[in-house]
Order: sequence, then structure tokens, then C-alpha cells
Amino acid sequence: MTHAEAQRRYRQRNLDRMLAYERERYRMRLARPGGREKERARKRQWKRDNREKANENWWRYHTRKLNAFVEDVNIDVLRRRDRSMCGICGKLVLCKGQIDHVIPISLGGMHSYANTQLSHPLCNLRKSNRVAP
Repeated sequence: MTHAEAQRRYRQRNLDRMLAYERERYRMRLARPGGREKERARKRQWKRDNREKANENWWRYHTRKLNAFVEDVNIDVLRRRDRSMCGICGKLVLCKGQIDHVIPISLGGMHSYANTQLSHPLCNLRKSNRVAP
């Protein structure tokens, strides 16, 4: 048995104990003087450094909460598929662009290529959680 396999088996057998240990360490960090502020600052910095991953994590969390289907959607693939055209206004997207859900997740849509399109950030903001006409 390799070392990696042994680690994997140990983690499977002791997952509850390990998670309880990590929760306790987190609680102790927060209990220290200034601990909450430091933890918030650490999380904000991670989100700034890992913007794409943070956005994907956000979508995964909210879609799981609504029991919706989740697929890894890459904005660069959407840009190529939609030929850099905004799915809402039909104009060329010169900026970074955003992922727009045709049927919003809050209304039962999925986070998949079939339900997403490229859009301008302002168009996406104006559309909000409505289904596009």
C-alpha cells in the first residue's frame, strides 16, 4: 500500500474526528482577541487572490442549497461559443464579461452550459433574476 493510499484510508475512517478537530481550532482562533477581524481579513484576501475560484464556490453553494444541477462553466468557453456577443443586448463584449443564467437559479434554472450565456456586467445587473424575453 502506498503512502497516499494509507492517508486516504485514514481520512475516510477518521473524517468525523478530523472535522471536529478543525471546527474546534477555528472556534479557538475566533475566540482570541481580534480573532474575528483577522479571520474576516484572511477570507477577504483569499477571495481577492482567487476571484474565479471564489465565484465558482459561490455558485456551487447556492445551487446546492436549491438542489439545482451544477456543471463547471468556464467563461472563456462561453466567450468562444457566443462569439463574444452579449446574450442580452446582442452587442460585442469587449470587457471581461459575466456568466448570465437564461433561467435564473433562483427560479429553478441550472448552472450549466445549456442555461448560460455571456453578457455585459451592466446588462446582467439590469436583467437581475428575470427570464429574458
